[in-house]
Amino acid sequence: MYTYGDCVVYRKTKHKSRPARRATKVHPTPKGETYTYSIDKYCRVVDVDRDGQVTLLTRRSGHITVDVNNPRLRRARWWERWLRAKLFPAWPPPGADTQTDRNAGQP
Repeated sequence: MYTYGDCVVYRKTKHKSRPARRATKVHPTPKGETYTYSIDKYCRVVDVDRDGQVTLLTRRSGHITVDVNNPRLRRARWWERWLRAKLFPAWPPPGADTQTDRNAGQP
């Protein structure tokens, strides 16, 4: 379903004293001291395990591991890849070319 390098969006739930700029579904806690909200993380797929886990690379080089069937994970739509291109991590990631890639084709 997901392959290396795919652009995906992962909706993460956070709890903070102030919601972020791109926060959605903002709800105050019962005493009003903090907020619960959702934020879309724009990521790239860097690994797909056989056991159904996907490792995502965030814009700031963080990694998130989620289940393939997680309802909060979805492919980025074409307009998101175009309009929000700067929110996705740079591709290929720094250091992606390995020693084996550099020596490909040499005996």
